[in-house]
Amino acid sequence: MVATLIFSAKEAGYKALSHRFGRIVDFTEFEVCQLDQSTGQLWLAPAPDSEWHQHILPFAVQFTFDADNVYTLADLRGLP
Repeated sequence: MVATLIFSAKEAGYKALSHRFGRIVDFTEFEVCQLDQSTGQLWLAPAPDSEWHQHILPFAVQFTFDADNVYTLADLRGLP
């Protein structure tokens, strides 16, 4: 289930970033830097070789799951 969670969280983050920045964000441009199951948050950070590395701080993706599904939400309204 953790692999599905990471995939879903990265997809949510990429879709939010692509919408915000007007271009498709590559799957390799961001990586998981922290996961806290107790709070239902996973943080994505720009990969060190990404153009975003010096411009975007890590951001949280909210998540929850049940026996069969993973649900994720990336809310980028607080990003500069």
